[in-house]
Amino acid sequence: MAAKPCSVTDCPKPRYCKGCCKPHYDRLCRYGTPLGGGTAHGEPLRFIREVVMQYSGDGCLTWPYGRDGNGYGRLYIGDKGVITSRYICKLVHGAPPSPEHQAAHSCGNGHEGCVTPGHLEWKTPKENSADRKVHGTQSSKPLKIRKKTVAVPVDPPEALLRSMAIRYDHGLAIPGYYDKPIFGAENVGHGRRMESTMEIMRQLYEEVVGTGFYRPAKRLAETRKENGNG
Repeated sequence: MAAKPCSVTDCPKPRYCKGCCKPHYDRLCRYGTPLGGGTAHGEPLRFIREVVMQYSGDGCLTWPYGRDGNGYGRLYIGDKGVITSRYICKLVHGAPPSPEHQAAHSCGNGHEGCVTPGHLEWKTPKENSADRKVHGTQSSKPLKIRKKTVAVPVDPPEALLRSMAIRYDHGLAIPGYYDKPIFGAENVGHGRRMESTMEIMRQLYEEVVGTGFYRPAKRLAETRKENGNG
């Protein structure tokens, strides 16, 4: 008798323990959720189905998963990598008129990961290039990146912690996602999971800015003392 598939949506792997396949069970044990710690199988497609295709706003909806070197979202369909905006454009408008047609962004923010369905349409390379000139996103010269010092607040804004939490656990981007019965009786709920993940992000942030256990100034003084320079 064939084993039942994993209880995580879109995961065809056989169940191993607690309704999950082996990879999702490992995530459940380590992070408290089968989708924690990284991008779980089927999660980008679920995000497209439950968030992107339901979105009717005018603002840019940013792709929260992998991107290519130019900033455009990427995902895998089976074992084939595709450009996310092109995949969504096909869902919205059907197949492109020709293989040469591109998924153009009316907002000009494709390089920033925009996947808003209402911003996408099929255009020829010439038409898309003309749009980039209008948007000011086409450059004839390579970008020069200059190193600079960036000031960050000692106390992180709540919006930043929330953004960090969603990037750590993409399921938190979907309202009420962890309230679903699929996660079992041990699940603490979406709101509580968001709070606990934000608290973890706060602790990580404190380590980066030097207000946590790691104190650069303190460590420097200890090093000087060890070397007899204090």
